[in-house]
Amino acid sequence: MKTITIKTRGMESLKGIPCKSADLPEYTFFSHLVDFEGPLISLFKGKQDIDALFQWVDSNDNYNRWCIIPVKRADLSGYLEEAFTLKSLIEKAEKVTYLNIKAVEDDDQRRIFRRSGITVKVDDIPEDYMPKQNSFLYDSICTHEALSLKNNLTSEYSIGIDNDLYIDDLSIIPRKFLELYSFHYALSHLDFQSIREKVFSLTSSWKGGISVVNMFSGMSNLIPTIHKPRVVKLAYNSPGVIKLNLMQYLADEIKIGLSSSMNPERRNSMDNLYKSTYKYFRENGISGFDDDNSFTSSSVITQTVSDELQRRTLEFIELLRLEAYKDNVDHLGANSVQRIKTILSYYRRFKILSDYQIDKKILVGTDLSVK
Repeated sequence: MKTITIKTRGMESLKGIPCKSADLPEYTFFSHLVDFEGPLISLFKGKQDIDALFQWVDSNDNYNRWCIIPVKRADLSGYLEEAFTLKSLIEKAEKVTYLNIKAVEDDDQRRIFRRSGITVKVDDIPEDYMPKQNSFLYDSICTHEALSLKNNLTSEYSIGIDNDLYIDDLSIIPRKFLELYSFHYALSHLDFQSIREKVFSLTSSWKGGISVVNMFSGMSNLIPTIHKPRVVKLAYNSPGVIKLNLMQYLADEIKIGLSSSMNPERRNSMDNLYKSTYKYFRENGISGFDDDNSFTSSSVITQTVSDELQRRTLEFIELLRLEAYKDNVDHLGANSVQRIKTILSYYRRFKILSDYQIDKKILVGTDLSVK
């Protein structure tokens, strides 16, 4: 397309290639990093493993203008660690997109956004829009969420593999580990409004077995690229290793739960509680987990039933060694049925990895290839 110059009243003129919102990668809001009487720099999660920083640069009576800066995992980590400046990220990107965004109300009183955009080469960015030379993400300008991101960077972590494994095992093991990791990530970041709202939405949308799959894939999609488990090394020979770069404390929480499940008495308690909960569901007219058309009428959820389901939920949390999230349970679904279904869905995935570890086919937290 032809390069043009766009002039917007009260704002800097921009020289570049015009673009529509539909032409841009799909980004989902994650958190504000810098806020002063309104957000100045925000992190958005991308769909293709490239996230983006949205930087507010200008406004007039009708529009706010934002600069979209695509960032790779290593560069975003460097920005959080104060190794890179915002200016250096823009220079690495070589070109950025500016969006003029206007929020309006339509006839149905819904908020919609009118947008117009232009992609600009770095050399053509107006001087007033380019960050300063020392544009580091200093702690003093960070939001609470930005400080949380800066204090929770990733490191290498091993899942040892051994003994007889088949090709389907090599897909099941990392997939189930990712589902557990995603669950822990979501619950540990409920202080982020974007995650809290999404988790409540996911766990409140029970329509049977299909919605369970959507819930765990949805939780995985919450994780920004900087925290998503990245493969560092794969060695499938026996003994071997799956080495990942991830948030270690979350992986350690999974490790602690799996290690506890090696105790036969604790393992039997989990299995008995799971089976007895199914039985309690049947006795009280509560739908199970696998029926895609399942529905539980609110009339069957009496206070007595709700209290019993809450008791079972807390018991399972203790057995699974999820005590750190005991206070977060109320954010899992809108009622006690949805909350316990969420925890038991976690257990079904947990049990698969637990069985692998009991059979000495995996050992979470240990590189079995190192002798």
